[in-house]
This record gives sequence, structure tokens and C-alpha cells, in this order.
Amino acid sequence: PAGGQYASIVVSSGEYRVDNSDVDLREVYETAHILYTDVAGETVRKGSITDVYVPGFMLSGQITGSVNIHNEGNVHSKATQTMQIFPLFSSEEVFTNEEEPKETWTMPERTVFSSVKWSDTPNMGIFHVIYKVEFEGVESKVDKMVIVCPLWLLFIIILAIFLIIFKIWSGKKREKK
Repeated sequence: PAGGQYASIVVSSGEYRVDNSDVDLREVYETAHILYTDVAGETVRKGSITDVYVPGFMLSGQITGSVNIHNEGNVHSKATQTMQIFPLFSSEEVFTNEEEPKETWTMPERTVFSSVKWSDTPNMGIFHVIYKVEFEGVESKVDKMVIVCPLWLLFIIILAIFLIIFKIWSGKKREKK
């Protein structure tokens, strides 16, 4: 049928030994290649981008932009993902993959999960993240602030807030007396 057609070629070679109808396999060398082709005729290039996500708050880990890409057509298609990360008060990029965007191929009528990660994310900071996904002429963009705060610092901040509230509350209680 028209549209994307796919085949794989697998070549195996090895040393075999046959004893009493049983086959014992000693060594196998194998290689494979996937072939992609478009068959002439009515092709449908259609897709959607769903679940585009960049976390707003993280305790630790790598800043990650993720997406589900759904190919609704009958040919394989490529999605591209780019991510730019800036410190909160600076316009100088600390991470970008714009020079080499991540490319994700999707097969017809399939959904693929894909992500871009900043592996050198520091343990603490506030960052401006721009994450873009393009697929079949559609672009989806997330532009948000991401706070990376370790658990111990979060605990200290919450404790300080409780102490301030307690001090204000106890001061008002003394004024009433």
C-alpha cells in the first residue's frame, strides 16, 4: 500500500555443531539494518504533539523537557526538540541544543515519548527554560521558570517561615494581655 514501508535485514553467521538431531550453537555474529521507503500513492503526513512538560519545581536531578509525539499518518516522520536554559537574571545561555536539536523518528500510527535533558543541572538555582517541539508543521513551546532547590534548603525555608509566624503570633498574644 501507499505510504511508509519498512523492512529489516538481519545477517547471522556462526559456528554450529550438530549431534543426534540436537543443534548446539557455539558462536553467533549478527548485524541488522532497517530500511525505510515511501511507496508512491496517497501518503498522509499528519501528527500531534501532546503532554509537553517541563517541571516548575525540582528537588534534585536534571532539568528535562519531555513530550509525547503521535504520528497519525501513514509514513514515518521526524520530530525535532530544542531546549534553551538561562539563569534567572541573565541572558547568557547555560545550556542549548539548538546547534544539534534532538531528532525523534516516529512510525505510522504510533506514539513516541521523547525527552531532552540538561545533564549538568546544578543542585540549586532558578532558571528560565524554553522548550520547543516541532512535528509535521506544528510547533509546541513551553516557556517557564524552573526552581531547583535541595530538600535541606526547602526544610530550612519552611522552618524559618514557621518561626516568623510563631513570633508574630506570640507578639500579638502579648499585646492583648
